[in-house]
Amino acid sequence: MSLNKTKFFKFIFRTFIAVFVGYFLSYKFAIKLPEILNLSNQNKIVFANFFLMGFFTFWAMLSYILDAKYIIIFCIILLGWTIIL
Repeated sequence: MSLNKTKFFKFIFRTFIAVFVGYFLSYKFAIKLPEILNLSNQNKIVFANFFLMGFFTFWAMLSYILDAKYIIIFCIILLGWTIIL
């Protein structure tokens, strides 16, 4: 079985988006959202850990399900949103 070059490139692109960009977005949102929601210090850690795991898992699955052009658009929107927050 030979792997097509375009399929291989799409797989590498989706993996990069899923892992690196997904972790960056998860980390940024996990830090900023507890402060925005004004949670107590004890709840900030629990919420941040839960959100980090949940969002990263959701993002990784989404990056393999959606078409590449939608991933790029969604990625730009979320990265812009993290800069605003």
